[in-house]
Formats: sequence, structure tokens, C-alpha cells
Amino acid sequence: MRNSDQRQHGKILAILFVFYGGAHLITVSFLWLITLALTANGYYQLSDPKTLGLVGASLFPVLPPLLSAYSLLRTRGWAKSVVIGTCLVILIITLVIVIQLSRPGFTTNRIGFAILYSAATGALSLYGFWFAGKNLSLAGSRTANYE
Repeated sequence: MRNSDQRQHGKILAILFVFYGGAHLITVSFLWLITLALTANGYYQLSDPKTLGLVGASLFPVLPPLLSAYSLLRTRGWAKSVVIGTCLVILIITLVIVIQLSRPGFTTNRIGFAILYSAATGALSLYGFWFAGKNLSLAGSRTANYE
């Protein structure tokens, strides 16, 4: 792959990661807002380990894609490993979401959402794996080869 193609694919993948992380950040912000409102009304305690775990786990789908986007836009040498890790995180998150959607049972809306979400995140992960596989030289250099 030519350097200009690598650079272009890196930018596209970084933008997709920013959109993915941003969409999840909006969702997580809504979750935090609900949690803080319930805490203010006495339904939860912020010192409760479950509440802290919920807030901490909610950052899991947000931080890796944004870190990958940063590494791709700044053409860091560790971009390949971060992209692969992010793609694995995205697939794990997708599996967890589909499992949660299946409880107590699938409805037509849940099936539609699960198919759309799984297809979109699967395509993003495959594109990330493809990009990392095509750029094998990224692992050994300090700055990425596609600059």
C-alpha cells in the first residue's frame, strides 16, 4: 500500500473511531446524568461499589477508540497495537450489548437494533484489523510509516 493510501486510511479510521467514541460518550453521559439524579434523590450512594463500577465501566467503550484515533492522527508507532486492542474491545462490547438485548427476550425493535449495531461495529472492527494488518511495519517504528 502506498504512503498516501496508508495516510488516507489512517485518517478515515481515526474519524470513525472518533464518531464511535463520541456516540458512546453521549450515551454514557446520559447514563451518568440518570445515576447522579438518582443519587441526589437517595436511590443510590456514590460510595457504593456497584455505582462506582458502573461509572468506571461506562468509560470502557469511550476511551480506547479515542486513544486509537489520537495515535492514528498523530502517526504514533504504537498505533497498530492500540488499533488492534480497540477493535477487540469493540467486539467485546458488541457481544455484551447483544447479550443484554436478548434478556428477557428479543422483540422486533431489539432484533433490529442488534443487527444494525452488530453490523456497524463489526465493519469498524474489520476495517481496523485490515488496516493494522496492512501496516505491519508500524509496530517497530517510533512514528508510523504512513506519514
